[in-house]
Amino acid sequence: MEVLNLDPRCWTASTLDMREIKLSYRKKSLLLHPDKCRHPRGPEAFEMLKSAETEITEDARRAWLVAVVAEARQIVFRRKRIVSLPSFERQPDEANELAALIRLETRRLLADQGNRDSIRIKNEVERRAAEQLQMAEEKKRKAEHDKQWEEVRPLRTCII
Repeated sequence: MEVLNLDPRCWTASTLDMREIKLSYRKKSLLLHPDKCRHPRGPEAFEMLKSAETEITEDARRAWLVAVVAEARQIVFRRKRIVSLPSFERQPDEANELAALIRLETRRLLADQGNRDSIRIKNEVERRAAEQLQMAEEKKRKAEHDKQWEEVRPLRTCII
């Protein structure tokens, strides 16, 4: 959203315009394309722009991002005790303040989600490692059991 310089106030499923997204991407890509931009970190910035554009044009991801921004908007409105959407034409300073607060809250929600994802991945890796360790121990116990079974075989097969 910020990479493409899209206003978070208009980020709802009905107002998100794909033409606006593509136009913003094209304008920024002309500035950041590695053939045009000689800055040492230009290619990195261009990759970030491409990643943002890909994410926002993918339907499922865009729907998730719109939901996160809507949640951030609700949180900001609750904190500010705003009941209905204010008229931004009459109060541009308040609109800019709300947009900044919505951006910050969106960043916080996305960071929280990233933290939850990293914790989930860490737990999954630990669980798989524990499963592999348990399987290795089970295999070792079975091998030991089979070895003992074979050692007493002559005693079992001896006819008395």
